Amino acid sequence: MPAGSIKLTSFPTYTSVSRSRLHSLYSDFSPQKQSNPAGYQSNVDWWRRTLLHLLSTAAQPSSHDVLVLHADTALLDGLRCEDLGVGKPLGIASVLTELSSSGIVINAAAFQASTQSIYYSGSLPIRVASYLVGRPLWWALEQLSIVGDGESEEKRWKRVQGDYVVVPLLEQAANAVLEYHRSEPHLSISDSLRNLDTFRAEFAAKALPGVTLTSSDIKILLRYLERDRKAIVTDRDVIKFVDEESEAEGARLVTQVDHGVLEMTLAVDRLQDQIDDIHRQIEDRASKITEQLRRKRKEMAMSYLRSRKQLEDLLSKRLRSLETVQATLLQVESAAGDIEIMKAYETSTMTLKTLLAHPSLNRDKIDETMEAMAEAAADHAEIDEAIKLGGEGVAAAAGVAIDEGDMQKELEQMIEEKEKEEAEEREREKEREREREEAKARQEMERQEEAQRRRQIEEERERKRAIVESGRATPVSEEEERQWEERWLAAQAEKAAQAQRDREAENKRRARWEEQERAGVHAA
Repeated sequence: MPAGSIKLTSFPTYTSVSRSRLHSLYSDFSPQKQSNPAGYQSNVDWWRRTLLHLLSTAAQPSSHDVLVLHADTALLDGLRCEDLGVGKPLGIASVLTELSSSGIVINAAAFQASTQSIYYSGSLPIRVASYLVGRPLWWALEQLSIVGDGESEEKRWKRVQGDYVVVPLLEQAANAVLEYHRSEPHLSISDSLRNLDTFRAEFAAKALPGVTLTSSDIKILLRYLERDRKAIVTDRDVIKFVDEESEAEGARLVTQVDHGVLEMTLAVDRLQDQIDDIHRQIEDRASKITEQLRRKRKEMAMSYLRSRKQLEDLLSKRLRSLETVQATLLQVESAAGDIEIMKAYETSTMTLKTLLAHPSLNRDKIDETMEAMAEAAADHAEIDEAIKLGGEGVAAAAGVAIDEGDMQKELEQMIEEKEKEEAEEREREKEREREREEAKARQEMERQEEAQRRRQIEEERERKRAIVESGRATPVSEEEERQWEERWLAAQAEKAAQAQRDREAENKRRARWEEQERAGVHAA
């Protein structure tokens, strides 16, 4: 990406500030550190957000790195914004100094060379030494705010130029990689093993949204995951995901078994790729044979046929090799699983023996404890009985003794009333269900009557039409037919109304009988 091609006007930090504020941000604001600390810190924070957005969109002028900021002349040129009336930013050196001292960015060479975690808060000499890689001593001291307060921004810029690991983006990428890895099933050893190429192919586009990590980013990420997060271990070209909290012996080592399993896994992948490629070539030969036969070129068709035969032989060999490697890999992973199971058995056995050896589980101690529990239970029963008898005596003396017989009669009466209410409710429910069934039957009867009525009308019409067509009667006018139909409908309506009146009379009789029955029950 050429310098100056960054679309700064689309950055959120640029769209949210005025032109006068932007001119202040692009000026040399280092003197404000003493005269206006709050304004100075506000400017630094604005540049921090701007640089993070620049990296997270892979928009650096001289590189597509996302985790490494390249503080060089191309960066200054790329941050020009002629559209907004500002040139090169003059305070970047102060910004980098502040971000370094706060741990937001770390010199890339120091990051790679250090054996201490970036989260380790060591003594001052150790912290100074970690900054010495590729930098003079006075520069490292300046990062710690020990020297250099009076230097000009131009001289400071010459000394702070270089590459910086951006910690917030690095942490975000690491979290995304680990979360994705944990979400995948891990059923065998090979699920936790990668090499550099497979790691990059699997995670480069998943670490940060919308961007793909470069090779430099991947190296920084691997260093962080191994040293600072203790989520992986590496040995030559083997990358092994491990449990970050595991302290078991050998859990954080890359073994010869890991090397062998990874090599077999990669061999399976390579063989699969070769087989897919051979399939494509065979299909290509088949299409060319067909094409040559269509053109009557038998010699060329024969040549492609021989080539296809050779490819088919090669495919058979590769398939046999793939089966062999897969079977061996399965046996290795099965044996490794058996070892884990035996370790679990051993640990369980030792744990159980330790628990059984506890003095509390001694047979004499158990008998003694159970006897003491039985005695305590007996004492409690005696105390409870004494309290009960004492309470009864007090109640009798106070004249509040309760007649158990009366209580029993009252309880039986309450039970009888409850059962009676439940029986009445069941009868009412049966009556409601019967009424629902009768209503349904009435609706069905009315539906059938309506259907019958319509059939009769249609039959009468057909009969009249047949009579007219046979010449045995004079045609019936539409008016006569309408009058006949109205009379017939009126008769049917009267019939339905009479049926409804009969049903209502029946319901009234039933209601009167039920009322008489309830009155008789209450009287009883």
